[in-house]
Amino acid sequence: MNEQIRSAVFHLPKIIILGLALVNYLYIQAQVSIKTGPSISFCLICPWYETSDFNNVLIILLASIFLLIGKRWSYIAACVLSGYVVFVGLFYIVRSVANFSLSELWQFILEQEKIFLVWEVQVVLAGAVFCAAVLYLLQCVFAKKYLY
Repeated sequence: MNEQIRSAVFHLPKIIILGLALVNYLYIQAQVSIKTGPSISFCLICPWYETSDFNNVLIILLASIFLLIGKRWSYIAACVLSGYVVFVGLFYIVRSVANFSLSELWQFILEQEKIFLVWEVQVVLAGAVFCAAVLYLLQCVFAKKYLY
């Protein structure tokens, strides 16, 4: 019984992260409007999820699936995928803080009517996946002695 509880506690963060990534993907997918019509229209300011940055949502979902697999190679893949989104996101956040101020960025985020559609939320979710993948990878490497 004690082993079952230990296994459930070990896998619970992975399941929660996968659930958050799946809800994130489905929520953003529901917000994307399908533009059909006889003419081509370009929006003046497109939301980030209607451009090519939607790939970040798929990358986060794929990284959380790799995290759930639970092998050493899958933890490495989850680290690489989520790390890419985190470091690119941090680059743009630092650049926007340098051009504006942190208080203006925070005020812009709080003024949005749908807070979960803000692009910085993707960076936070990718950071959670990255931290979990690094911790599980370290535990996997130090808990078992691999003889390759």
